[in-house]
Amino acid sequence: MLQDNLRLFSTKVKKFTKAILLLVLFLCISILFNGADNSRAAVGTPKLINFQGKLNGSTNLPVDNGSYNIRVRIYQDSDSTCTDGTLKWTEERKQTNRVSVSSGLFNILLGSLTTLDLAFNDDDFWVQVSVGGTENTATPSYEDLAPCQRIGSVGYAYNADTVDGIHASSTATANYLLPLDVNVDFSLPDDSKVGFRDVGIYIQSSADGKLLISSDGSGNDDITLSGTVTTNDNITVTNGKGLIDSNGNEFLLFSTTTSAVNELTVKNAATTKSPALMATGTDSNIGIDLVVKGTGSVNIGNKLAFNESNGTNITYIQGGDQSA
Repeated sequence: MLQDNLRLFSTKVKKFTKAILLLVLFLCISILFNGADNSRAAVGTPKLINFQGKLNGSTNLPVDNGSYNIRVRIYQDSDSTCTDGTLKWTEERKQTNRVSVSSGLFNILLGSLTTLDLAFNDDDFWVQVSVGGTENTATPSYEDLAPCQRIGSVGYAYNADTVDGIHASSTATANYLLPLDVNVDFSLPDDSKVGFRDVGIYIQSSADGKLLISSDGSGNDDITLSGTVTTNDNITVTNGKGLIDSNGNEFLLFSTTTSAVNELTVKNAATTKSPALMATGTDSNIGIDLVVKGTGSVNIGNKLAFNESNGTNITYIQGGDQSA
């Protein structure tokens, strides 16, 4: 809970019910609210400020008991005059919502009439209090009490024990918040997993969206597709780009800095069907090119069979040596 004891003194004589008023306020901020920084208050925590004060007369004695019109405003980037800041919030207590004052003391839950949705994510918020007599009217004549008071916090507010009921930890622990380390990295211990439910991983950037997998040890950088429905474990590339190399020229590229061994392997556990490398499409003439470099060759183990339904001819184009 944030707490701040505020004393507001009138800097000029204010005639109010034949008395000069001295307002002493005790402001207690109980939570930080939703705002531009998207911080979220814990479920069930009221978005209210407990606002307590005391009204004294010219003799420094409490004012008469009664119901008073009181207006509270919060300014941002202001000073003790509240004349050059930005008005961020106002709550007005008048008519049936006038504030009950007994022995000069009153208590208000700010935000119970006007939603208090400030994030308090800035250190320059100021409170201005105005008093408008005891008349039951829709248009009280308010007098601003000066100076305005800056909203501060107590020491414990700088080091909250929990956020939304969850503790923080410098090491990855179940049900604890994990901060970024000194290298601005989000580090998890071995065998830890990051889970994304329903929507998966979404990367969006104004430039290029990239997903980099890089190990700093002797292990492998693997992408493993695993699910309860194995037919849906797919890598899908949209917008017709396919799988390309760094130059954007290849549809599917397997490269290595060492001699290639089993770079593309198709495994099949079936006993009656064989894996197929097929050319399909709406065009009636689609081929498959196997191109080697230099003295390289295309090696076919065991046997080469031709499906009779598609012809059995072997045609040599542009010459070259053929050997059995």
